[in-house]
Amino acid sequence: MSDDQDKEQHDSGGPDTSERPKRGKSTGTRTKKGKATSKFNALRHGLTAKTLIIPGLEKLKRFKKLFSRFRGEFRPKGPVEEILVEDIAQSYWRLHRCLRAEATAFAMATEEERERQEKDNDWDEEETIDKPGKKDAPDVLSFPEGATLKKRAHYEREMRGHFHAAIRELHKLQRARKEAATE
Repeated sequence: MSDDQDKEQHDSGGPDTSERPKRGKSTGTRTKKGKATSKFNALRHGLTAKTLIIPGLEKLKRFKKLFSRFRGEFRPKGPVEEILVEDIAQSYWRLHRCLRAEATAFAMATEEERERQEKDNDWDEEETIDKPGKKDAPDVLSFPEGATLKKRAHYEREMRGHFHAAIRELHKLQRARKEAATE
């Protein structure tokens, strides 16, 4: 095969053989600290995070407080009920994360829209009374990109479903336990 044909094949989306020798040489992080840090490299919004608490954004102390409140409300008896209460707390925690991510996305999109409007408008420097500042900017609510919004809505529905399913299951177990105790 000529160099031109090889280049055409490469340009047409074929495999890039120039990078192959380098691929097998990387062994990734080796230290515990490096591994602990690198596991968050792909974290963008935290909605699909494998860990419950996102370092730097969330505090374990707050989750423990939330879990304690759910334990106080549901008063689980035995390990299965305890697991369901933990499920409820985790689902609520992740749902709340989803709602925070949504609020952040709206705030960012709205701020970008305000900046775009301010840039597009021809403000007369003499008429400062009409020029909006950050506090008195025109009321604008801008939607984030559609695919992102759709994903967040999906995660929110999923977390709400987990939350309510765990509550239903816990109530079912607790009713059965109480009925068994009265017999």
